[in-house]
Amino acid sequence: MTTKSACVAMCAVSLAAWVATIRDMAGDLELRHMRYFLAVAESENLTRAAERCGVSQPAITQQIHVLEATLGVQLLARIGKRVRLTQAGEAFAERARGVLRRVDEVRDSMATLASGQAGHVEVGVIPSVHMAWVPKALARLSQSHPGVTVHVQERPSHQIETEVEAGRCEVGLGIMSQASPHLAYEALCEGPLCVVVPRTHPLANRADATAADLDGVRVSLHPQGYDMRQIADVWYASAGRRPNLAYELSTIESLLAAARGAGTPILLPAVALTGRAADDLVAVPLVDPVRTIAFGTITVRGSQPSPAAAAFLAALARPST
Repeated sequence: MTTKSACVAMCAVSLAAWVATIRDMAGDLELRHMRYFLAVAESENLTRAAERCGVSQPAITQQIHVLEATLGVQLLARIGKRVRLTQAGEAFAERARGVLRRVDEVRDSMATLASGQAGHVEVGVIPSVHMAWVPKALARLSQSHPGVTVHVQERPSHQIETEVEAGRCEVGLGIMSQASPHLAYEALCEGPLCVVVPRTHPLANRADATAADLDGVRVSLHPQGYDMRQIADVWYASAGRRPNLAYELSTIESLLAAARGAGTPILLPAVALTGRAADDLVAVPLVDPVRTIAFGTITVRGSQPSPAAAAFLAALARPST
């Protein structure tokens, strides 16, 4: 169950608990009985109360009789055309107002969730597109839906797919693997695998780079098990080569630092530099062979996104690389 679904469920349970409590105490007591009774108590007149509730005067009189019979006490004393509360009626009126206030609060909170003005969404994102996409989406969301809470987790793309399919994340931002028939993949951008180097590097002014250009060159890569490492290994293997590994580093920030400090090229898509302080680095597309990577959203196929998730997806829009 997603966090948003859990929140809705909690609201529903809260309402159900109140109604169940009342019914446990008073048998067949219903919310409409309370509303009718309070209308009579506030107007002190059965006819005016009936008009206020949109029912006939005999109908509201009958419902008050049912309420009194259900509770086993007299709530109203009739004096001519006027009615007044008994001591039991005053006590019941106070409690009935509290119950109806809670019911209205739950209804309002449900309406707010349904409108997307509040709620919670769990988002899984791969490091390569995190800084390029998420901060801009959150900035837009804070303007359009300031009541929505977003929990963002960095994960490898295959883990994000598992989390989305299991319902622990509602939205994934990752590689378009098309690996699961249960998931919907919507590409938002695509680009080649690149070799990222400092601007002072010999490859920095090249339009592209080949596998031959990296022969014998020590490079920094993600460790085994990371999506970008698998993509890099496949690229090398497709060219009949193996990487000459200098460093294995788990974060993009540490890879960029290695490129700056040690001068070791790294293999990443260009989008990974967007949103980071990387003006001193250049992403040169790799060819021979070309390896194009598509990135986008991952959701459960055929599912209707929660209002909070829909708001986040709208704020995400179509990010640039």
